[in-house]
Amino acid sequence: MRSSLIASLAVICAGCAIGEPRYPLAWGLLPTPPTEDCRSLQGNYADRGEMAIDPSKPSLTRELFGFKSDWKSATSVEFLMPVPEVLEITAWAGGKRMLTQSFNAAAGEFTCSTGHVKLSGKRWVAEEMITGQEEYRVELYYADRHLVAYVATRTYATLFIFVPVIADATHWYRFARLNP
Repeated sequence: MRSSLIASLAVICAGCAIGEPRYPLAWGLLPTPPTEDCRSLQGNYADRGEMAIDPSKPSLTRELFGFKSDWKSATSVEFLMPVPEVLEITAWAGGKRMLTQSFNAAAGEFTCSTGHVKLSGKRWVAEEMITGQEEYRVELYYADRHLVAYVATRTYATLFIFVPVIADATHWYRFARLNP
């Protein structure tokens, strides 16, 4: 009886881990930033980037604003720090502003440490056959004319409405800096 209960729980509670937790050495080392603040990240970047292990073109807008955003039409993402405690991120579709979000360091919405930004939070997900909540952490670095993003997510969801799922994913992406 006890073993069948354990087996049933194992089938009902599915879990998985996917991704690439190690930085891709083929991209070269992440350099030490020129300053301790995060102003080196300011600029405009291509929305579609690259992964070292997959030929697909990840979207920076999707990673920052979530699946429910209008990420499919984004062409670029702009990072501004009008003052050191505020980070403004804007997604663009051509010349049209799509989404803008401001993050305040004093409110704990982002941190800047040794020249890179860390964003974290929770958001609802409803994509394909999964519905639930996602915890995310995005770390942003500037290296070799690219914005390098480490994205880690943990999703608590249901599959097909009734199968509970916990999934962890970690990925490294990079996005080319566009000329101003």
